[in-house]
Amino acid sequence: MLMKWDVKGDGKIGLEEAIYALQIVAGMKPNNLPPSAQISTPSEGAAFNEGDPVILAGSGIDAEDGILTDSSLVWRSTRDGEIGTGPTVTRSDLSVGLHTITLTVTDSNRATGIDSVTVTIMPSPVVVSTSPSDESTKISVTSPVTVIFSEPMSPSDITLDTFTVSDGVTSISGSVSCDGTKVTFIPAGSFDYDTTYTVTISRMIADLDGNQLDEDYSWTFSTGSLQTWHLVGDSGFSIGEISGSDLHIENGTIYVAYVDTGNNDKAMVKRFDGTSWDDVGNTDGVSEAGSTWVRIDYDNDELYVAYVDTQTESKYVVVKKFDGSSWQNIGDVAGHAIHFTDVSVFSAIPYVVYADPAHSGKATVKRYTGTAWESVGTEGFSADPVDSVRIVVDNGVPYIAVRSRSDQHIMGMKFDGESWITLGDTGSMYCWHLDLGVDNGLPYVAYDYCSTVKVIRYDGSSWDTMEPVTALAGSGNKFDVSLFVSNKTPYVGYYDFGYGTGSRSIFKRFNGVGWDALGRTPTSDSFGTGFDISVFVYNDIPYVAYEDYYSGKRITVKKYE
Repeated sequence: MLMKWDVKGDGKIGLEEAIYALQIVAGMKPNNLPPSAQISTPSEGAAFNEGDPVILAGSGIDAEDGILTDSSLVWRSTRDGEIGTGPTVTRSDLSVGLHTITLTVTDSNRATGIDSVTVTIMPSPVVVSTSPSDESTKISVTSPVTVIFSEPMSPSDITLDTFTVSDGVTSISGSVSCDGTKVTFIPAGSFDYDTTYTVTISRMIADLDGNQLDEDYSWTFSTGSLQTWHLVGDSGFSIGEISGSDLHIENGTIYVAYVDTGNNDKAMVKRFDGTSWDDVGNTDGVSEAGSTWVRIDYDNDELYVAYVDTQTESKYVVVKKFDGSSWQNIGDVAGHAIHFTDVSVFSAIPYVVYADPAHSGKATVKRYTGTAWESVGTEGFSADPVDSVRIVVDNGVPYIAVRSRSDQHIMGMKFDGESWITLGDTGSMYCWHLDLGVDNGLPYVAYDYCSTVKVIRYDGSSWDTMEPVTALAGSGNKFDVSLFVSNKTPYVGYYDFGYGTGSRSIFKRFNGVGWDALGRTPTSDSFGTGFDISVFVYNDIPYVAYEDYYSGKRITVKKYE
C-alpha cells in the first residue's frame, strides 16, 4: 500500500516526507521532523496606520504532535522583539517603520519551523505647532488660525466640519484651506473682543497616504480688549516743525530723536519720564547747529545719536554718546563730507553706514573701537552709489539695506567677518524709501513706491515677498515707510496721501496671512496724519513717533493698547 504524507501541510511531498513514509512502511521508528509554520495574516508587504490594530494569525503543524497551540507559537518583530504567543495576536502599539514579523513554532522535541512577512507601520500625522498657541491671550480679532502638521495633509479632508472654531456656543463661520503641512482658518468677519475660542481638529482628517490623526486635537486662545491709540505725554511737544524722527525704547524708557526746525534745525533727543518729555543732555539740542538724518540706538546702558551736520557744506557725520549728563563726540567718522547715515549699536560698539562721496557715493560702514573709527570691510563696497541707507547689527552681525541711486532698486547685504556679501536678488527694482529690520538672523526690508508698500524677507537663500501691505487700486502715493520686527512679526507705518479718501498715517501688523490695520475704524485706521514716521514695539505694544499735522507738524508719540 502506497502512503502519502504531507507533513508540512503545504500540499507537497518532499524528501523529508518520503523518508518518513518509507520508515513507517519498513516498520522503523522514524526520525523527528520539524514542524511547519504558516502566517495567514497579515499578508506580505501590508501597511498599517500607527495605532491601528494589527491582527497576527498563523498556525503550526507537526507530524508527531499535530496542531500546535498556545506557547508553541511565538511572534517576534525585528523592531519590537517578542510581541505575543498563540495562533492569534492583536497589537495596536507596533513601532513606526518597517517590521519583519516572524512566527516560530516549536514541537515537543524542540524542533522549530518559521514563517515571516514584512509589514510597515505608517506614522500618524501630528500637530507640530499652532498659531495662536494654546491658552495664548490678547490675540487680534482679525488673526487667522494656523496649524502646522508633521506630514502634508489631504486637502479634501480639511473642511469646516473637521476643523472647527467655537466660542463655546456657536461655531465661527469662515474659510479653511490646506497647503501642504499648513492649514489655515480665516474668520468670515472678525472674532469678538475678550472672548475665549476653542479650536478642534477631527481625528478623521488624514495625510496624503491616508493616515489619520490618533485622536481629536483641541486648544484654546483668547482675544484681547478693544485697542486704540493713546498719547504718550503731550502731543506736539517739539518747539517747531520736525524733520525726521527715530524712536527707541530701552528697559521701559522711551527715547525719541528728531530735527527741530523751530530750534535752528538742531538734532534733539528727548526721554519720557512717565508724565512729560525731558531733554536728554543739553536743553538746546544735541547738535551745535543744523542737522539732518538723525538716528539713535541704545545698547549696554549706553545711548548713541548719529546725524549729518549741515552747518557747513562739508556735511560731516557726527556720532555722540550720552555719558549720563551730556553728549560726548566720539571722533570724526569719515574725515570728509558724507550723505545719508544710520547707526546701530551692539555690545556698546556703534556702527555707522553712510553714502561715501570719497567713493562715488557708494556705501561705507565703520565702527568705533573705543579710540578710533575703523572700516568694516572695504570702504565704498556697494556696487552702485546709494541713498536711503539702513543698518542693523544683529547678534554681532552687521546687515545693511540701501537704495541704488542709479535705478532705485534695493540691495541687501551682510558682513561675514571678512567682506560684504549680497543677500540674493531682492527683485525690487524701484523704491522711494526703505527700512530694515533683522530678527535672529532673518532680515526684512519694507519699502514704498508710488501706491504700494511691500515687505520682503530673506530666508537664507532668496527674498520672499510677503502679502502686500497695500493694494494698488484706489490708493494714493505712500511715503516714509518705517519697519520694526518683533518675534518674527513685522510692523509697518507709512503715510498715505489717499487721493480722495483723506491723507493719513497708517500702522499695520502682519498676522501670518495678511496685514491688520491697527486703528479704531476701517475708514480711519490711522494713528494720526503726518510724515517722518518711526515705529517701535516694546513688550508687544506698538509705539509710533510722527510729525503731527494736527499739532503744527510738531512731534507726537502714541502707543497702541
